[in-house]
Amino acid sequence: MIGKTLSLQSLSKRFERTVAVEGVSFDIAAGEFVSVLGPSGSGKTTLLTMIAGFEAPSSGRISIGGQDITGAAPNRRNIGMVFQKYALFPHMTVHQNVAFPLRMRRVDRLAIRDRVRMILELVQLVGFDHRYPNQLSGGQQQRVAVARALVCEPPVLLMDEPLGALDKNLREAMQLEIKRIQSKLGATVIYVTHDQDEAMTLSDRVAIMSGGTLVQLGAPADIYQRPCSPFVAQFVGKMNFINGECQRDEAGTCHIRISDRITIPAPSPSLSGAGHLQRGRAVKLAVRPESLSFAPPDSATAIPGHIDAEIFVGAFRVYLVRLATIGQPIVQVQLPASTSAGPFRRGERVDLFAFKEAFHVFAAPEA
Repeated sequence: MIGKTLSLQSLSKRFERTVAVEGVSFDIAAGEFVSVLGPSGSGKTTLLTMIAGFEAPSSGRISIGGQDITGAAPNRRNIGMVFQKYALFPHMTVHQNVAFPLRMRRVDRLAIRDRVRMILELVQLVGFDHRYPNQLSGGQQQRVAVARALVCEPPVLLMDEPLGALDKNLREAMQLEIKRIQSKLGATVIYVTHDQDEAMTLSDRVAIMSGGTLVQLGAPADIYQRPCSPFVAQFVGKMNFINGECQRDEAGTCHIRISDRITIPAPSPSLSGAGHLQRGRAVKLAVRPESLSFAPPDSATAIPGHIDAEIFVGAFRVYLVRLATIGQPIVQVQLPASTSAGPFRRGERVDLFAFKEAFHVFAAPEA
């Protein structure tokens, strides 16, 4: 199987007064795995159904391998599809389910047998040929659905939350299995999910959607470390937001004032978003829980607070800290469980520290 490029150009979909998808454009390289990540109602499934041909776009263009398929019927697009509920035929065996797309294409019977055998080996279901879907586990049914989608060697594979019905451990195991199969075949994959961990684990790039629009597209690490907005920052991973105000010195350098006594140097404007902020502008100072630590007392850049709670979460501990400044939210500090910090009593004074490069600065919404 050889994956092909996929290009979306200004793709939009409107349902009467509702805009489901608005002006989405991006290109996917051959063999690339791209996840479309967003909350419910963000437009990610509508985007997928337009690519598959089940919904006609209101405007825009879709092409595969340079060929315009915008108006092509679903069965003319040569796209594989794995649905959230698998859509297996209950009256057919595993072999019959996987062979079904080949039979619809009138492929020779011996060729069907060989192709089904090969694809069942790939998804590690050899010996399950004569079982029915109700005789399979959830993970096995998911593998059958993947096998059926791949048996015709489509250049593009679409997956719509295929692991949503599985429990946590099986879901994590199947993530690795999907990545193994995709890497071996070199298929171009678009994977829709609302699960950020799933998107980060599987993807070469992640497309974040909100309100029908594409808000950020990039490698998982780039999106996690350099979110473009407060929405992305809190949707991908955990993020603390601290209220502040932009202050500028004589050289024009931005500092974030948290209280009358606490001012933190803003990180690099190119990384933090602080470069365009005007003096006196209210801001949200964002920092990941794992980027915070407990500072030595009276550290110049320390943020004072009091322990509100301590939570043990296996490999790490989470400390909820109530900042000393009135009007500030409770923040989370995540440290390895093996750290020597603590234990702390509820109400105990602590000082928080993070390197300035760990902070992101976003303009606060105007009242």
